[in-house]
Amino acid sequence: MTVTVSVASRLYGFTVGPPDLGFNLAGTPTVVVSYGRYGDRSVFDSSAKYASPAEFESALALWRELAPDVWNPARNSAHTGSGTIASGLDFPGAYLIAAPK
Repeated sequence: MTVTVSVASRLYGFTVGPPDLGFNLAGTPTVVVSYGRYGDRSVFDSSAKYASPAEFESALALWRELAPDVWNPARNSAHTGSGTIASGLDFPGAYLIAAPK
């Protein structure tokens, strides 16, 4: 089976496919995404929730799209280093690095 990973244009996101791709629940794949080089932490002020770029960065997580514009945190999404987030992938589909508004 061929697995595809497509990077989302102008977003910190990607899509894993094909849609009927199945994962072994006992050993699902993980993804590590680095946003440190191009991440724009200055957008923290677009939400009153974050007082600083550091607070915004600590709230970043990997999210999975359940339906159009309906997002859930991906399983075990966490920072693994400066500018790096890792998470388990349970299903094919769209994923995005974001912080709640």
